[in-house]
Amino acid sequence: MPLFNDEDNKRIRYHMKLWGHLDDRFVRISGLMPQFTPKQISHHWKNHLDPQLYCPKNKSTTNFWNLKRKSPEKCKIEEKKQESRTVQKYITVPTCSFFFASGRSYTSSIAADSNSCHNTNCNLTILSNLVMVLGLIHKVFLLCRIFYKIFIIMDDLKTKDKIKKIFSKDLREQIENFGICSECKEANTGYAWCKKCDPGRFLREGKTSGNTEMDEFIRESQRQTLHYYDNLEWIPSDKFDNIKPIGEGGFSIIYSATWREGAPKYDKEKARTGPISVALKKLKNSDMKAFINEIRIHDECNYANFHITQLYGITKDPDTKDFMMVLEYANYGNLRDYFKKYYSNLRWEDKLVILLNIIHNLDFIHERNYVHKDLHSGNILQFHYDGNVDTKITDLGLAQQLGGNSNSPNSITVCGVLPYIAPEVLCGKAYTFESDIYSFGIIMVEVSTGKPPYGNVPHDEKLVLAICSDGLRPNVGKGTPHCYIDLVNRCLDSNPDKRPTSKEILQKIRNWRFYDDPTHSRNSLFSKKTKDIKMYKEFIDMDFQNADKNFTQRETTLTLHPGAIYVSRMMSFNNNNEPKNSKGIQIEDPEVPDSQLVDLFVE
Repeated sequence: MPLFNDEDNKRIRYHMKLWGHLDDRFVRISGLMPQFTPKQISHHWKNHLDPQLYCPKNKSTTNFWNLKRKSPEKCKIEEKKQESRTVQKYITVPTCSFFFASGRSYTSSIAADSNSCHNTNCNLTILSNLVMVLGLIHKVFLLCRIFYKIFIIMDDLKTKDKIKKIFSKDLREQIENFGICSECKEANTGYAWCKKCDPGRFLREGKTSGNTEMDEFIRESQRQTLHYYDNLEWIPSDKFDNIKPIGEGGFSIIYSATWREGAPKYDKEKARTGPISVALKKLKNSDMKAFINEIRIHDECNYANFHITQLYGITKDPDTKDFMMVLEYANYGNLRDYFKKYYSNLRWEDKLVILLNIIHNLDFIHERNYVHKDLHSGNILQFHYDGNVDTKITDLGLAQQLGGNSNSPNSITVCGVLPYIAPEVLCGKAYTFESDIYSFGIIMVEVSTGKPPYGNVPHDEKLVLAICSDGLRPNVGKGTPHCYIDLVNRCLDSNPDKRPTSKEILQKIRNWRFYDDPTHSRNSLFSKKTKDIKMYKEFIDMDFQNADKNFTQRETTLTLHPGAIYVSRMMSFNNNNEPKNSKGIQIEDPEVPDSQLVDLFVE
């Protein structure tokens, strides 16, 4: 039998309206007054009283009293801070203890009355006692009508007799998720990260880079950081072991090393992974401005993008005093080396996942209005995680914002790896989003063959002439699906305006790889169980099954011409011709090597 009938409900609502000008109605007070049994009037606490209070369990625990007000959308932390200064004058632990004792006394009386009375008059007596409790709560806490509140009691030598802070409900959740700053005792603004205290902490701890410009850059980057796990750190060189060179490009030297402390972890406490392998990248003959520019672009594009190589921080070569970037280590090397070892084991669905990761990353870079300018298989890295291989773009040293400094229309000096450079750039035009798409098209060709483009011819002015004046394009592998060839042709069109955007390519490859279903596509990108996802119908027909068979049977190794250079470099050409289109991508023919094709095009 319910404690209150419909008539009682009307009278209760009337009494609650009398108190509406003082405070909004509480949802539940049973947590505040444990002796009040749920049976008595919990029904109307839940339905007419708003919001919840939580009683401190002991003096050594941080406790939250959550008070919901009428208009939580108007909640502003700045206004609460002002109010907290007023409330702190009146609220002490002894005052709260008196309130709890009084509250228990009232609720005990209510419980006793409810056990002996079940008529309307007794119920109203219970209600009147409850209203007295509500009034006491109002008087003690000086309730504000429009705000959420959380009172945190801190057991501290300096503040144990006071309620230290009054926060919004959102701020309580912020504390629970992100933790509390050990320095200012405020709620962290991100996972284990306080925007007020953590930026520049390395300087206060004496961990300077020795260069004022670099110190200020790192501190400014940390001011933009949201979480501890993705902050750009200054890492002293003595934190690394086993440093050894592993590669050299046109503009940088790469080292591998063991970082003893490891990277920051994804946690609300400042914790680290422990020893991990990292890559150290040192730029050749680079000034501070160029080095900082690459870090800035990498750091900006790295935000919320899991398909770009993670940048942990900056360190310094102890011998040469050159600054170095500390990067995620690619345990499977770059895409070109990966194909040398594993290409014969790859199926088309594996190749499409590689392309999907690359174009997803490139689209992210383009969304931020950057042009990569040096996209090739040597700048695409392979990472092995828990039985899965991930593909990420790296090396943003040449990247620039669209509309920034670039080659003038009359300049024929270009930088990059020749086979991947768009013909309009080889003719002196500026780098654009479309020139990145051309580079991606060449990578698509490489994915179809497993071999770098134009590998048996020198990368010289003769090749430039064949590409620009006669529309030479590399051949795709035998058995490549027709829809794939069509997309390659669009990407390699001599007219940049006819090339697809990164978003168009992303959607098309998604449709090839997965069912044309947003749910499947979205889940599969972030799921490790991609093998269980059915391929899009176009990729389960005989065309692609035959393509897999052909690729596993043919030779993918290639003896490179000494003049075939696959590292980025500066090149100058006397080429003033407008780019022309080829007749379309041709199928690879072992009997007709690239050298004969080049001769055919330029004769």
